[in-house]
Amino acid sequence: MSGTQRIGKYEIESLIARGSASKVCRGVDPATRREFALKIIPRAALNAAALARLQQAAPALARLRHPALATFIEILESGSAVCVVSEVAPGTPLAALPKEAPDLRRAWEIARQVLDALAAAHAKSIVHGDLRPANILLDAQARVRITDIGQAGLAGPAHPQPQYAAPEQLGLGDVTTRTDLYQVGVIVYELVTGELPFTGSRDEIVHRLMQERPADPSSHTGQHGWQLDWVIQRALSKDPADRFATAAEFADALRSGLEEALGTPLSAAPIATAVPNTIAARPDPAPVAQVLQVPASPPQPAANPRLRVLFVDDEERILAGLRALFRQQYDVFISDNGADALELVRKHAIQVVVSDQRMPGMTGVELLRQLKEQAPNVVRILLTGYTDLAALVGSVNQGEIFRFVKKPWDNDELRQTLAEAAKMAAHLEGVQPAPAPSPRTAGSLLVIDPSQGLARGLQRLLAGRATVRLAASALEAVKLLDKEEIAAVVADIDAGRDHLVSLFKLLKKQRPEILSILVTDEPDSDLVADLINTAQIFRFLPKPVDARELRAHVAAALRRHATFKRIPTLARKLEAARAEALSA
Repeated sequence: MSGTQRIGKYEIESLIARGSASKVCRGVDPATRREFALKIIPRAALNAAALARLQQAAPALARLRHPALATFIEILESGSAVCVVSEVAPGTPLAALPKEAPDLRRAWEIARQVLDALAAAHAKSIVHGDLRPANILLDAQARVRITDIGQAGLAGPAHPQPQYAAPEQLGLGDVTTRTDLYQVGVIVYELVTGELPFTGSRDEIVHRLMQERPADPSSHTGQHGWQLDWVIQRALSKDPADRFATAAEFADALRSGLEEALGTPLSAAPIATAVPNTIAARPDPAPVAQVLQVPASPPQPAANPRLRVLFVDDEERILAGLRALFRQQYDVFISDNGADALELVRKHAIQVVVSDQRMPGMTGVELLRQLKEQAPNVVRILLTGYTDLAALVGSVNQGEIFRFVKKPWDNDELRQTLAEAAKMAAHLEGVQPAPAPSPRTAGSLLVIDPSQGLARGLQRLLAGRATVRLAASALEAVKLLDKEEIAAVVADIDAGRDHLVSLFKLLKKQRPEILSILVTDEPDSDLVADLINTAQIFRFLPKPVDARELRAHVAAALRRHATFKRIPTLARKLEAARAEALSA
């Protein structure tokens, strides 16, 4: 090409690359002698809708700066072509690099930089939409530079490479920030296995992409742990709502999964915080979903070093990992089924039980329910890979669990949870449950209900067993709580969800001896999980509430409050232990 040929103010010097519907040339601004990449697309090959999106995003793109992103400069248009001007990105496309044996550390360094760049872009509502090895450059120092951001579908077919397309790009769904995270999932899959999730002809790939779940990465090598399988499979979920909410969340989980597979820590460079994309149809998956981390020098929990902990799970890999993780701090017992777990608790006076939910024979909720009956002072924790509303409600109402932990977990958070559980177990050692309280000693029941129907029903149900006080809102309830002894609070969600959640959390911090019961007609698994972990809610009752069931739950709350009254400092000690563990 002649060096005197121009596009706008740029002098074209040489050809960098040529695609099926466009070419990229090296251009120079004669005023500054700076070099730029000029992507030239003939009008005949141009996708008008994609151009309109790029034009709308151009101001934000021009302001976006990140070391792993090739900076967008401007769009030039003529009657025959459109030219997208960007900085010249150093490095070689991943697609052009020689095929290497999978290297998990290399995979992390590439993915970390890509996700960091996406976090910065997503924070400004910018979606790449076409992440694939051809658009990710790697220089001699293993530094990443991503090209073509915001240009998805600009030239030729929207997705000439369906191997890297998300299901919504081939169907009728919207392209969002979670589309980018799916595409990163494909790239990570390829980096850690040397294979693509789906192969075959274009039609075969499209069919499998829309209908099939890819094989677990570990099935290709046999070396990767279950945590890494889980992380990548979540990124490759068909439904965007089931994927990671943000690039930062994906990066944290991926690092932990790779650490578990490697058995050693990886660099934890900070990932920018991005605004999660809103999925209107369903709430975001609970962000508590993170995986095992293996720090080089794990902190010692503030607990009895010989606390007896039982882990129950039907997956041998998980049990082995948990035993290895905690055997230095605790006496660790393991079981792969509920029946054996109950026997171990009886035989060895187990103090804390961490149980999976989905197990053959006996679910975690059923195990924890039986434990509550047979060994009420055992501190119970539910572990599950699913935000299962029925399981959560059952774990609260039947198993009276201490915490809910979602798979895959963060090791530091799990250590902290066990440290809190250990403190509670120590304080509960030898405490006998209180008998049913008399009306004079039960304390008042505070009902928060704007319609007053729930309060009137409880007055009839309790028939003088306890005084029933009424508040129409959480704010009114606070005033009553300051005036008299309250044993338990029963609240209807119609009184205001946000205020009630705040009240329950405040009670847990300042009045932990008060038991909280929430009644709602709109079950929400995220709400239940949050109230279990941050407010230690005593019961969660979906409407319509059976009268006998409600009476039984209130009676249980009054008995628990009576236990706290028999040992006045117990509730305070438990909350102090929790605060101490949190600050450790």
